[in-house]
Amino acid sequence: MYEIKNSIFLYLTKRQKAMLCTYLKNFTRLNKNLDVDEILNKFLEDEEYYNNIQNPHFYFVVENFENEEFILDVKKFIKSILKGIEYKEKQKPFLEKQKEYLKAQKKIIQENKMKSEKPTEKQLKYYTKLCKKYGIEQKNTQNASKFDLKNWISEILDKSDEILKNRFNIVEKN
Repeated sequence: MYEIKNSIFLYLTKRQKAMLCTYLKNFTRLNKNLDVDEILNKFLEDEEYYNNIQNPHFYFVVENFENEEFILDVKKFIKSILKGIEYKEKQKPFLEKQKEYLKAQKKIIQENKMKSEKPTEKQLKYYTKLCKKYGIEQKNTQNASKFDLKNWISEILDKSDEILKNRFNIVEKN
């Protein structure tokens, strides 16, 4: 895309070129299901409409409607944007797998860090309150890590969720 931007719209100022390219990129993304000629025609129609109501997006586009070089440059740019969109679509599954892998790695690192840290006072108090609330015997927290307490708390909460679901299902059936 960068190479194409350097070879098109050479007759426009840098600011005009940047504004037009940004607008065309967004316009093409919104209409990515159309082909190049349809997107071009729709863009030209829109600009003509806005010009007719004396509110053009880009006054310099209206001046270049008849310019064949301008039309070819717009087509080239639209094609490059569509190719970029197609490329990103093809890469999507790979990127999703990569994100999942990175999440898993991050989780492993976090767990390893938690295994070496001592539990916080809040964790200990919360664990104690949960054990009292559900009538569960407390495990020895003397040599426990943050990770151990996190797992113990999760187990208690999972069991309580199951109990509540079973109670709710019984009430629902009656």
